[in-house]
Amino acid sequence: LIIGGEWIDDNPHPDFIWAPVKANSVTKWGNVIIDRKDVQELIDLSTEAPQPVGDEKEFTSTPALSIPDANAQGASDSLTVADSLEIKSLRLSVDISHTYRGDLSVELSHEGRSVTVFANEGGSADDLVKTFVVRDFDGADAQGEWTLKVVDSEAQDLGTLNSWTLAVTK
Repeated sequence: LIIGGEWIDDNPHPDFIWAPVKANSVTKWGNVIIDRKDVQELIDLSTEAPQPVGDEKEFTSTPALSIPDANAQGASDSLTVADSLEIKSLRLSVDISHTYRGDLSVELSHEGRSVTVFANEGGSADDLVKTFVVRDFDGADAQGEWTLKVVDSEAQDLGTLNSWTLAVTK
């Protein structure tokens, strides 16, 4: 079993796990037991957003906005950052209720730049409540309008953009 990968920031958790043998098999090194729960815990730890280092300001919107079903226009919500803040790091937290998370894509836009932070992952799991580290805006000024767009690309399952938060570390 190899656990490792590229370290990102100060995150001490591995980016991948590789087992060159079947789970629960006997090798020349003895019994290899790979517990699914342990693997999931490592994956969860490696994808957690790191805590900020520096002065952080949060900006939150709570639109409770319906996400149109199977509609490329999606649902968009904006918030304005009044302060001029050079972005050292940016975290985006979203709280989206939805009965089929794999239908969703999430895009963050500011000053003419758009970044897709989530794209049709998670299959049939419910809801998207997650924090993303968004490096694409590092060094930019946070001042101005930010827009979050959520698109439900498939029919049948409905959802709501409950809230979203930008955490700017300067």
